[in-house]
Amino acid sequence: GAARAVDDGDNCASVLGSIDEGPRPPSLTNPAQNSRLSPQFECACSVDLVTDRTGNFYGITLFGGPKGDGTVFKLSRTGRVTVRYSFDGAHGSAPWGGLVLGKAGNLYGTTRSGGAYGDGTVFKVSPTGTETVLYSGGSTPNDGLLPLRLVMGSAGNLYGVTELGGVNQDGTLFKIRPSGKMTTLYSFGSTANDGDTPEGILVGNETGDLFGTTINGGQDGDGTVFEFDPRNDIETVLYSFVGGTSDGEHPLAGLVMDGAGNLFGTTSSGGAHGDGTVFEIKLATSLTR
Repeated sequence: GAARAVDDGDNCASVLGSIDEGPRPPSLTNPAQNSRLSPQFECACSVDLVTDRTGNFYGITLFGGPKGDGTVFKLSRTGRVTVRYSFDGAHGSAPWGGLVLGKAGNLYGTTRSGGAYGDGTVFKVSPTGTETVLYSGGSTPNDGLLPLRLVMGSAGNLYGVTELGGVNQDGTLFKIRPSGKMTTLYSFGSTANDGDTPEGILVGNETGDLFGTTINGGQDGDGTVFEFDPRNDIETVLYSFVGGTSDGEHPLAGLVMDGAGNLFGTTSSGGAHGDGTVFEIKLATSLTR
């Protein structure tokens, strides 16, 4: 793949560096082999770059490295690519969903598989390239499995979701403190018409509430938009998709929030042409397509 720098004002792009992911590990021919996603979702992987104050970019490769288990890399503004860390399976395999850059220059992320129990990891990579597994999926009973992309709160805590696992095996929402202590905050599927199989990145507001989507579940099984209050450990389904030509279904990506606190997102199918929708949720009212 190639990384590009884009200048929106001039509508131009330039290739900064090219990355050869290398071979795939024999044990990971399908990174979503344990997924509940339908076939059209199985290769969906969001790999965004993050940048530091000096203009360097950081990212991940799903495969490649000496053992084919993926890498964390740095891309300088001059186009020089250096591998910050290469995964080896035991410390995670198939990094998934991008990175979070902490204030001290540490990079945080998740792997789709590998780790102590083979169910994915949450990891930290220091500026010197030292990797620390903060948590391995499957470490405790009713633990979340297959962790997805992280967000960082103002206190330095990391939040994320797991696609599977939890009390109901419908996925979880978790928190990891800077010390590495992991807490499962919520298990999806815990109430009637609750969502299941969360997939997209979380987004938070100024008061610390978290918002996200589930691919399945809800009143009609077509997915939900949810809110989680971490102060009181309360999850609320804000909207259940109904599918068909009048509504979207199965939101695969996460949400974005505007300055007024409105939520925007997409669904992978449904709508007038069956090919998905773009929607807005005004928290004080309802959904607008």
